Amino acid sequence: MLAYFYKNSELAKETIQQFNQALPHELNQYAMSTYDMILAEGMEIATERERGIYEVILAKEHQRAEEERQRAEEEYQRAEKERQRINNAILYLHQIDQKQPAEIAMIIGKDLEYVENLIAEMEEGDWEN
Repeated sequence: MLAYFYKNSELAKETIQQFNQALPHELNQYAMSTYDMILAEGMEIATERERGIYEVILAKEHQRAEEERQRAEEEYQRAEKERQRINNAILYLHQIDQKQPAEIAMIIGKDLEYVENLIAEMEEGDWEN
């Protein structure tokens, strides 16, 4: 009966504890253990709900991280294509137009060292298109 009363009443925790203290000692011990059991059950339910909320949040964060990883991969691919385009332009200017590395660096807007290294790699056969 006490279990039903505790579980279905909307009394505050303090009110239930005051009620338990007013009971005779033998009933008080039984009532407190019943109350503790119901309280533990309530905590377990709350924990399960929180776990569900955390799982939803974690799933959303996982999806957001995956989307961010995909955007980073796409950005990397775009940057790699741009690098290849610039390298091809440098080699074209050097091989076809016979421009000097310093002039190519000014035209393309790259450091002279970058242009010289690329031309050297191409001439040594180490350059990958």
